[in-house]
Amino acid sequence: MTRTIRQKDKSIDWPSVREQLAAANRATEEALAPSASRAASILEARARTLAKREATDSGDEARLELVVFTLAREHYAIETRFVREVLRLNSVAPVPGAPDFLLGLTSLRGEILPVFDSRKLFGLAAKGLSDLSRLIVLGEREAAFAILADHVEDVAEIPASAVEHSPHGESARAYLRGVTKSALIVLDGALLLSDAALFIGRPAAAPAVSRSA
Repeated sequence: MTRTIRQKDKSIDWPSVREQLAAANRATEEALAPSASRAASILEARARTLAKREATDSGDEARLELVVFTLAREHYAIETRFVREVLRLNSVAPVPGAPDFLLGLTSLRGEILPVFDSRKLFGLAAKGLSDLSRLIVLGEREAAFAILADHVEDVAEIPASAVEHSPHGESARAYLRGVTKSALIVLDGALLLSDAALFIGRPAAAPAVSRSA
């Protein structure tokens, strides 16, 4: 038995093993402590962010940070302050007798969350779901409900003045804050979160949104 173990030990290339361990340690150190150029770029990005905040605080034009998503080939956005998280579309249990814009209920870390089909809610054509479909969970202090998005694109920042006022008309446009010149439709998160029709089994924060024709 002893002889067998010694033969196996001799077959191990210990210098090569030490080199691999050293390389792994270097990789770990680089991941935990970025290189000088990487650190400089991180600090530069932080400086730009702080400069933007200082400019806003000093009275410069207000800006909106938005989650941008597509819906029926249109580009929509909602302020990040109303977005709790973005989830993959997994299991959603239908609710018999519910309004057609209620896609169903899903579980979020043990909590039951209503999921609304934004296409039907906004009066758009529904053309099925895909692997890119996502749920945008909305809420201020906690998750209130989720709305369906065909695809979540990015987080963008634009001047508040770029959103031109769009009067509320038909029900499909009742939640609009405005539209940009690039045809980005900006939703009013406060209106969405104050519509009693979108709260299942709990009171809304304010009276329902008026949907006058």
